[in-house]
Amino acid sequence: MNKFRAADVEFLSNLDNREKRTLDYAIETLLWLKSEEAASPPWFKAIGAEYLNAVSFALEILSKEPAERAGLAKELVKRVAHWRNDIEDAVVHPLYQLARVLDGDPGEFLELPGPAFLMTLDGVLEGIAHEYLNTVVDGASEDYEYTVLQLGILVLSVVAELCFWATRGHGSNLETELNRAVDTKTTFEALRGQLATLSLSGSALSWGYAVEFIQERPAEKIATPDFVVRRAGASLFVECTTSKRRTDVPNDLGKISGALAHGWNEKARKFGRAEYRPGLVTVDMSGLPIDRFVGVHLRTDLVERRDITIAAGRSVSIGISHARADFELMTHESQTRGLLAVAASALSSMLAKENRILGIFAHYWQNVVVDARTGAIHRPMRGMLFWSGEIDGPDFDLALRVVVPAVSNEVPESRVPPILVQLV
Repeated sequence: MNKFRAADVEFLSNLDNREKRTLDYAIETLLWLKSEEAASPPWFKAIGAEYLNAVSFALEILSKEPAERAGLAKELVKRVAHWRNDIEDAVVHPLYQLARVLDGDPGEFLELPGPAFLMTLDGVLEGIAHEYLNTVVDGASEDYEYTVLQLGILVLSVVAELCFWATRGHGSNLETELNRAVDTKTTFEALRGQLATLSLSGSALSWGYAVEFIQERPAEKIATPDFVVRRAGASLFVECTTSKRRTDVPNDLGKISGALAHGWNEKARKFGRAEYRPGLVTVDMSGLPIDRFVGVHLRTDLVERRDITIAAGRSVSIGISHARADFELMTHESQTRGLLAVAASALSSMLAKENRILGIFAHYWQNVVVDARTGAIHRPMRGMLFWSGEIDGPDFDLALRVVVPAVSNEVPESRVPPILVQLV
């Protein structure tokens, strides 16, 4: 029998809440998952006991009064570390720096980062393993202990969130993807890639579109994309990859464009069979600090704002830059080999044309920002879609549901379109 309260499904169904109230949204996803445990639907078999143990303990902590939570963050860290089974490979991690800053020590020469810390979901898990080994939670400030508790809840909720949308939408082969996500033998690098797949497929599911996770075909030596999105007879196949964090320097375009090119070269051949077309390649660049407009001066007369209806009275806006009509910009980008130039070259290639690869999505959906001043945690989901196809047909509509979170303009941070589309 489930001893926790029922989840607020209406609250979960509105993604505005994930952006405005990140921690509350994460908690509701865990409550929902525990309610599903009793029903035990087929996909639930993929949810491992160690993961559920950590979820249950997190909810037990939250059911206590704040004064009764002292020291419990360390136990949650232990259970998350046991779920991931990454204890032996733990390394020194920025969570230690966060602990010092939260304790009021920014370093003798103010050399430690902050007050807002940029992390990634897989990095948080890696740091939790580190904290378990080094017991930094022992003797740390209450602020730090509470921050670790929030981060533990957040990373646990990512799996629960996908399950929620998959059951509300139309997801198939979900067990396969969940097994990959909760497999304790998955390396941090592989987990990062899996979280990218879950986040993007979850976006399409949250719009009510059908998602099918594609079974791999190694015995036939056939390359397959990760999933397909379907709606009204139209399909778009999506392949996901992630970049390694290569720099802490903001706007290092050489390394960032190199990461985008590497992602394209690694994944573009997944659409070699006609049954897996048209295609969209996505590259998660979380942890590579970049401004969306760095090095690009857009002509305002070529930027179009488009509103997408989410539900009655709610819509989200995107910006569409008709870059292909700006010859001066394209020439400049070709000289500097910035993001736009790399994407335009890839989508103009013979490989893209033969395999009907219509877009590349560079995104930062695994970023986690911890504000040491307030203790707040944010998940800013931003990105840039490079698109070579038409923008009034079903292919573009499907792509938008993958790359645009259904977060309405009512959220203050969304008043500036979080997704910029570059037509190349």
